[in-house]
Amino acid sequence: MKRMDSESLRMGVGMLAMGSLGVLFIAAEVPWNTPSAATAVYSVLAFLCITMTVCSASRMRIDRSPHHGVFAAGTAHAAIVLGGASIFYLYNHEGPALHATTPGIALNLVALATTGLIMMLHARLQSSPQRNESVWMTRRALGTLIAVPTALFVVAMAFFRQPFPPWLFLSVGYLVGGVAVFAYLAAAIIMYRQYRTTASSESIRLSVSFVLLAGAAASHMSIMHSPSFLWLAMVTLMAISFVIAIVAKGYTFLVDVGVERNSAYLISVSISALVVLPFLTSVLLQALVPVYSHVDVGAAAAIHLAGVVLTGSLAYATFVRSRTLSSQNLSIVIMMLLTWSVSELAMALIYAGSMLGGPSESLMPYVTGALTLVLFLSLAVRIVLRPQVTRARHSGLFYLAVMAGYALLVVVAEAFQRVIGSSLGDDQIRRLDASVLLGLSYVGLFILLSLILLLAGKWGGTVTFDAAATGAVAIWLVMMIAKASFSPYTIGWWAGEVLLASSSAILPFTMVRSQIRHSWNDEALQRSQAAQIALVAEMALAHHRATLDTLEDLIQCRNPTDETLASLSASMNEVSHAHDLVRVIDAIVSGHRFSPEVLEPLDFVGCITEGVAKQRGGGTVEYKVDRKTGECVVMANSFLSEAVQLFVSGVVTRIGPAKSIGVNMVSSSVDGRPTWKATITLRLDSPDAESKRTLLERYASPGSTGAIELGLAQKLVEMIGGRTQMGIESTSTEALRVVFHIELPAATPSSAM
Repeated sequence: MKRMDSESLRMGVGMLAMGSLGVLFIAAEVPWNTPSAATAVYSVLAFLCITMTVCSASRMRIDRSPHHGVFAAGTAHAAIVLGGASIFYLYNHEGPALHATTPGIALNLVALATTGLIMMLHARLQSSPQRNESVWMTRRALGTLIAVPTALFVVAMAFFRQPFPPWLFLSVGYLVGGVAVFAYLAAAIIMYRQYRTTASSESIRLSVSFVLLAGAAASHMSIMHSPSFLWLAMVTLMAISFVIAIVAKGYTFLVDVGVERNSAYLISVSISALVVLPFLTSVLLQALVPVYSHVDVGAAAAIHLAGVVLTGSLAYATFVRSRTLSSQNLSIVIMMLLTWSVSELAMALIYAGSMLGGPSESLMPYVTGALTLVLFLSLAVRIVLRPQVTRARHSGLFYLAVMAGYALLVVVAEAFQRVIGSSLGDDQIRRLDASVLLGLSYVGLFILLSLILLLAGKWGGTVTFDAAATGAVAIWLVMMIAKASFSPYTIGWWAGEVLLASSSAILPFTMVRSQIRHSWNDEALQRSQAAQIALVAEMALAHHRATLDTLEDLIQCRNPTDETLASLSASMNEVSHAHDLVRVIDAIVSGHRFSPEVLEPLDFVGCITEGVAKQRGGGTVEYKVDRKTGECVVMANSFLSEAVQLFVSGVVTRIGPAKSIGVNMVSSSVDGRPTWKATITLRLDSPDAESKRTLLERYASPGSTGAIELGLAQKLVEMIGGRTQMGIESTSTEALRVVFHIELPAATPSSAM
């Protein structure tokens, strides 16, 4: 109950803040029926829909319930419609905007109605017990759910642009408006009933969001006969409802993957504000500042030169950090920053050339950058989703080659544009570039937000160095949106330039702070390791003393009892274990392996059995060995069984008791040397196997700070000259299989002697 009170307070404060901004937006009397206003408003709504799609798609990665896919399909349909409208007005510059007429308002109601029906289906599925077996989880069904409503909207758009009598448009508009209001209210009621049953914050937030969308549909109907600036109030309601839905989906996803609640809420709100706040600031400034445009080519060139310094310094800092930070996607971040730096340099040279009588502003460096950004972001997401794949680090020469190759690509693209520009004209070329840039920004935002949520889930919401470097790329994306949405040298256009200039002053300090914090953490880790070694040394010394005292008592006792001999044996075992522990910690700290001289022939099956027995938890162990027990002899030490115990413990502790543990032993060879390969298979029952699989993959990924047992198990096997591999898969909705492979050199007859 206390948690729900906290969630209600958050939602209330958030709605109050968004409502205040909305009132300020409407009171500023910003233009509402011009092509530029239509482009800006529809762009923001499209970006919010993309954010909702990302949040719901992220939920699908850990929860395969069909309602997440249906919600993502509905928001994707809305994003396509709104994004298409913004690109249409940006390129054609048709005025007045269609929503300033009765057919345009009716067309908006068509989009609200189709999306509302999908949301009603989403609410119905969420309240239904059906899960993975639902037909709505297939790609064909979700694709159809996107394509059919989008095709209906295109048909409706062609219909409403025909010279039919006004009464026909009004009749159709009221009909589809009634459908939209009914669908959203029905979805809101279903979600509220679920909230009364489950007390889920997601349900109550979605219920409020659907109520606001129903209000937006009803408001559209009220002004359909005579459209006015009150249209801005309707789109404000839509924007607020979209933000609430983003928090509902994104916040729940982050909490489910282990992010602390306050951090999860802050991240979900931040991704909503990524585009909304720059847009709102630009629109308000453009409405309040009496000067429509201010041409200052020199200032623009200086700002972009500062951008070169910013991106270059960030790329270098990230490159230095990548030498010591175990993050697989830092190389992609470095390449994104370098391409951004080259694009900023090209923009600065273009502005400088225009002062000398050369061509005016060109968007081609940003268009080329947006294309490469989409490709690099796709690679970064792929790396995060496949943490088990190890990738080599690149040298400085590699990054210089990437930078030179991208610079050549920008030069070729700019030259090609100059050639075709002579026949199309500068104005049409800019509108074409802006349309392509805005479209690529949609795709880039979808991938970037997916990456941000994945990194937030991977690192538990902590602002790590690679997360901060990835977030810096968002500034470039916002600048692309400003460049595409606003005419050159207008207030909105200058807002993007100011964002770049302020980032040049703030971001380097942020990265330096992150570097210092990591240095402090490294020093603290070294002190902790030194303290552990000192503690273990004290343990070894204490056991030595106890053993010497026992030996002294034994020498003085002519007839030693069984208890005395048992005490001596226990003391000797403790001394041996302490010595081994010191040796292991020293090897982990130094990064060295055990030398072959300190390894001994051990029964592989016996070591695994000993390790499994300590953490079996009632599960049965099945042995499938192609050789007799005792013949599977490997070169190892006593920490082999410790590694097996750590692996089983790391899985069982986080997933639950194992239903069965199977061990399969096969002989193999590596580079002509005989080896034994053990496959340990854990079968576990879990009510949400897919979610547990995702969490375990995150814990087992390189650099993860969770489930330290898994990392130690792999490290111990590597130190005794072996190799490991881990695989995780969900065999059904409630079953999970975890496989751990250990391969060690086989003991030869000479080593056995």
